[in-house]
Parts: sequence; structure tokens; C-alpha cells
Amino acid sequence: MHGLGIFTGMNMRNQSLEFMNANFGKAGAYYYWISRGIDERPVRANRIRRSVGAESTFRGTWQTTKR
Repeated sequence: MHGLGIFTGMNMRNQSLEFMNANFGKAGAYYYWISRGIDERPVRANRIRRSVGAESTFRGTWQTTKR
């Protein structure tokens, strides 16, 4: 993508569907629509989980000092 001048999502969004298809083939349309926030794939709510994540935070306020 960098060779085509695409470094960010906005760079991708600025390209035409024709440009994306010509340079990325079948994936071009997917990239084109995803960069616009459009995803028509069905939601699969009951699929098997691949992983489970958990987070914990520290109590209180943390301060940093400049070095």
C-alpha cells in the first residue's frame, strides 16, 4: 500500500473503487467499503470465542515526572 501512497485510512478512503479493484483485486472492494465504515457482513453473535481478555486498573491516581 505504501508504494501506492496509501499510509492511512484517509488515504485509502480518497481512492476510487476502480483504483482499489485495479490494485488489490477482489480485496479492493472490501478495502474501499471498510475505509468508509460500511461492512455488510452478517453479525455472528453465537460463534465460539477464540480468546477471552481481562483488564485491571490500579487504584488511585498516578503521576509521571518529566525527565
